Amino acid sequence: MHPGGIPYYNWGYSKPKGIKYRCWFSCHREEPSKECKCSNSKYGKVVYLKPDYDLRMFPPVPRYSQAFKDKFKTRTSVERSNKGMFVDYRIEDMQLQSSKLKFCISNFTAINIHLDAWIKHLKFSFIATLG
Repeated sequence: MHPGGIPYYNWGYSKPKGIKYRCWFSCHREEPSKECKCSNSKYGKVVYLKPDYDLRMFPPVPRYSQAFKDKFKTRTSVERSNKGMFVDYRIEDMQLQSSKLKFCISNFTAINIHLDAWIKHLKFSFIATLG
């Protein structure tokens, strides 16, 4: 609902963002007395709403439930490896120029992810070996 109580005008579906709504005044410009004052843009104010059938936003199993956690544990090793490379080790933030160096760094991160899994599995502690 527009701040003035006038509903936004449905402008169709925008593929990456969702259902697009525009300011009613910017869509109906034939009357000069009705100007859009909610935005400085000639296009007017735009609002996007995600539909309730978007499975990424509204999965069939509710997030933060035990069923979702159980299902999430069944991810493939590739998904876990990609998460480790891109989130934990942040290889995309390194801004490497050489493809050989990118290949080398990605291999090192894969080896580190494998070692992290072994350390977690064996409950190994570096502090216990030092003391």
